[in-house]
Amino acid sequence: MQKSSIRKWCFGITGSLVLLSSSLVRAGEIDKVLPTEAIEQIVHDYLLHHPEVISKSLDTFRAQQQAAQQQLRKDAVVARRTELLEDPTSPVAGAETASVEVVEFFDYRCGYCKRVHATVLNLLAQYPNVRLIFKEFPILGPDSDLAAKAALAAAKQGGYLPMHEALMGLSTAPLTTATIEVLVAKLGLDLALLNAEMESPEIAQSLRRNHDLAAALSIQSTPTFVIGGDVLPGALDAATFANAIAKAEAMQKAEVPPPTTDTRLTRWDIKGQTGLR
Repeated sequence: MQKSSIRKWCFGITGSLVLLSSSLVRAGEIDKVLPTEAIEQIVHDYLLHHPEVISKSLDTFRAQQQAAQQQLRKDAVVARRTELLEDPTSPVAGAETASVEVVEFFDYRCGYCKRVHATVLNLLAQYPNVRLIFKEFPILGPDSDLAAKAALAAAKQGGYLPMHEALMGLSTAPLTTATIEVLVAKLGLDLALLNAEMESPEIAQSLRRNHDLAAALSIQSTPTFVIGGDVLPGALDAATFANAIAKAEAMQKAEVPPPTTDTRLTRWDIKGQTGLR
C-alpha cells in the first residue's frame, strides 16, 4: 500500500475515534469536555488495548481501495473497448465469430509471459469461442522494443505467430539483431523487408497506442490479461482462465453488445496459420 493511502487510513481511524470520544461527551457519558491531549490519550490507550481494531480497519481499507481500483479498471475497459478489441494493428488468433476476446499485454523478455505462453495458445484448442488479441507491450528495455518491432514487422509478411512463438521460446539472455536475423532465416521471412518495417512509423504508433492503453487501464506489469470486463495480472493458470472465460460468456448472454464495425478482417495477419482464422 502506498504511504499516502496509509496516511489517509491513519487519519481516518484517528478521526473516527476522536469523533466517538466527542459523541460520548455530547451523550453525557463524560460529564465535562476533555482537552485535546486527554482525548488523544483515550485514543492511544484504546488502540494499545485493542490492537485488533487497527488490523481489521486496515483490512477493510485495503479491500475498499482494491474494489475502487477494480471498478476504475472496469470503467476504463468499457471506455476503451474499441482500442482493446478493434485496433487493426493488433494481431489476433481464433475464429472471427468468437464470442469472447482474451487480450494479452506481454513482453518477450518477461519470464512470466514465457511461462504462461503455452497455456494461452492452448485456449484456442480448448475454447472455439475464444479469440486471442496480442498487445505488444515492451517495458523491460531496448531488447524488448527490438523483439516487439520484429514480431509486428513479421506480421506484415503473414508470419506473426511463428515469430511470436520463436521469440517466446528464447531464453531471457540479451537479445540482439543477430538473434532476430537467425529467426528470420529459420522462418523464411524477408530480412530486408522486416528491417524496413521495424522502423516504420506504423509500428512505432502501434506500440505507443498499446502503452497509452495500458496506462489508461492501470496496467504496469506483464503479462496482464483483459477478459470480459476484468483486468487480470500475472501468469494465470488454466482454471483461472476457465473461470474468466465463463464469466465473460455469461456477461455476453446477459447483455446485447452495441453494433460495431468489424475491422479485424484487415488486421496484421496470422491468417493462414494452422488453427487460426
